[in-house]
Amino acid sequence: MSGFDFFRKFSGTPLPRTPAAAFEALQRGVGPSEAFVYLGTSVKPLNEEPIDLNELSRVLAHSDQNFETTVRLIDVFRKLSRAPDAERALFGSESISLLEAEYMRMVESLKAEKRGLQDRGVLFGLTRAYFQLSFLYDRSSVLCKFYLKEAYGWGRKLLEAGGKDSPQEHVALVVRILERLGLPAQADTVLRKYRGGDQVDRLFLEAETAFFLRDFKRVRRILIQIQKIKALGDGTLVPETAYWTGME
Repeated sequence: MSGFDFFRKFSGTPLPRTPAAAFEALQRGVGPSEAFVYLGTSVKPLNEEPIDLNELSRVLAHSDQNFETTVRLIDVFRKLSRAPDAERALFGSESISLLEAEYMRMVESLKAEKRGLQDRGVLFGLTRAYFQLSFLYDRSSVLCKFYLKEAYGWGRKLLEAGGKDSPQEHVALVVRILERLGLPAQADTVLRKYRGGDQVDRLFLEAETAFFLRDFKRVRRILIQIQKIKALGDGTLVPETAYWTGME
């Protein structure tokens, strides 16, 4: 028997379900190396049905996951929380509660920082934490709006502390909070007031806000401007401009 013929000739012997279990079985000499290679290298989307609760638990246990991964997890957990099966619905709801508790611990830790609540690093951390907390709930929910309003409150203090020289990262965070609150005109006002940072990044943010304002002519003008700036630089085409400008 060679390679993955093992799976075609599988006789019904129980196989490990996770890469860790397959590796342990391999070390003990009771599991095939093919199972370890298969489980260790195959990729299954977390939201693919049937949703694997063991795999979700494994990913959730990682403390170093980025926000994009967390958002994808939240989408899956919210989907599970509405499942007709009580066990799966409970798993989804408890997982969301677990993530919320982690964020709240982060918030409390930041508020207890010796640097104080006037420190821009602390203010940025609080603004970002509350903004990310809002993604745990539907945009129309009371809790989502509550966390967004908290985020904006801290974000205003953050920009006041930084003044006109506020880093673009801070400005972009407040702009996206306002966009998520459904206040693109206010987001546009913030952008016009704080104009520092990389020109292209700022223009992309302006185009994003113009899109929320449904000012599509302005979106196109901004993206053409971005393309002209890029042409003077390294000459690379910005993919995002193709649809709006007709440039290939």
